[in-house]
Amino acid sequence: MSNTPIPDSKNSNKQRQTCSNEQDLNIPESGQAAQMALRKKPRRQIPQDQQKFEKNERAGEQKTDCLDHVSIGLIQAACPKTQETIGQQFNSWPDLMKSGHTLKLLIGLGDREFGHGVERQGNLLALVCLAVIAEKALRDPELISHPAAYFRAMIDRAGEEQLNLVKSLHGLCSKTVR
Repeated sequence: MSNTPIPDSKNSNKQRQTCSNEQDLNIPESGQAAQMALRKKPRRQIPQDQQKFEKNERAGEQKTDCLDHVSIGLIQAACPKTQETIGQQFNSWPDLMKSGHTLKLLIGLGDREFGHGVERQGNLLALVCLAVIAEKALRDPELISHPAAYFRAMIDRAGEEQLNLVKSLHGLCSKTVR
């Protein structure tokens, strides 16, 4: 038995109007929403600080990608210890992608953390970050005490457009491998 009251039949039709019923009603304001949706700009005045923000956003549309100027050859040259350790050469982007699981295990990064990085910055950028972290950790294990935190920081920096992977990779290339 239900506790829901049964409405009387006279008032129930007025209370239960569906979307299709509302379209049949002749309400003068009903077309305003459609007209407002077709406007390109709202009628309200946009504050000056908001206009500056919108200009900065438009300028940001031409922002550089963290993977600009990063080639598979640069990654291959920068990460020799990583390739040797996992037994996989980074001859192509698919080779790097295939090594993702092994790289995660190597630095102790969980699937959840990696998935979060992929979600925020894409698979390739997350994989390049893994390769850089693995190489740094293999060269000097004391340098990176918390690889997962290092990975998160790299992903965060990429989101803030502060990550310079080219510089990191060239730095790894210029240091001698022990």
